[in-house]
Amino acid sequence: LVVGTLYAVGFEWTPVPGATSYVLELDGEQIPVVGTTASVQLDYGDYRWRVWARDANGAGPASGKFDFTVQSRLLLPGI
Repeated sequence: LVVGTLYAVGFEWTPVPGATSYVLELDGEQIPVVGTTASVQLDYGDYRWRVWARDANGAGPASGKFDFTVQSRLLLPGI
């Protein structure tokens, strides 16, 4: 049985002084973000993420990289 279900995964980080925007990098894909939270729909699997702070000129530091796994939880009747 294969079920294609996506899960909303929330990301949150501490504001960086001088940052006007952020870029969430998720497995190499860059997602522009306003504010310090983001929610992304993900399937089961292993992921790596980090955040880039951007100032008014588009420059800024990146956080360290963090790994996480989205796991399925199969519930069977009677178990």
